[in-house]
Amino acid sequence: MKEYLFEEIRANVQGARVLDAFAGTGTIGLESLSRGADSIVFMEQDHKAFDLLKQNVAKLGVEKETFCWRTNVVRSSFLPKGHENFLPYDLIFFDPPYPMVPGLKDQDPLYKALVRLHKDQVSAENALLLFRAPQKTDFEIPDIWTVVDELSVASSTIFFYRKTASLEQPVEENSEASEA
Repeated sequence: MKEYLFEEIRANVQGARVLDAFAGTGTIGLESLSRGADSIVFMEQDHKAFDLLKQNVAKLGVEKETFCWRTNVVRSSFLPKGHENFLPYDLIFFDPPYPMVPGLKDQDPLYKALVRLHKDQVSAENALLLFRAPQKTDFEIPDIWTVVDELSVASSTIFFYRKTASLEQPVEENSEASEA
């Protein structure tokens, strides 16, 4: 699955600033680094997985290109202090634990995290969000992310979302109205 996924997104990896949320041991983020990404922020809350992630980063000698952040993704600002040069993210791997996905809707903490991820200082204008979910699962993603593709393999589907126009941009005045 990983090989097919990276074949699909190869044009989005080169030179990208990547976020690997719910990173586990970091295999997806590290793969993107090996395929030309500039930097990776790994977010993982589980203590054991985080320790293995740090070991993997050290074994590969990529500490300068990565930041391992032990934090709760659902409550995060996605803005790692002292690593502003890793922002905004161009490519986002978002792989929440499967029990968090079914029934996901607008008041859920995971949904709110996806809204925060859309902020201009967090994600780039045309950011690509890869959201993995169990196959045949009903859930809602904030409509500020637009689905552009999907890839189903085994028991999961990876949904490809693009960031839609920012809500933070000032509305341009109508030139006719300003002349009145």
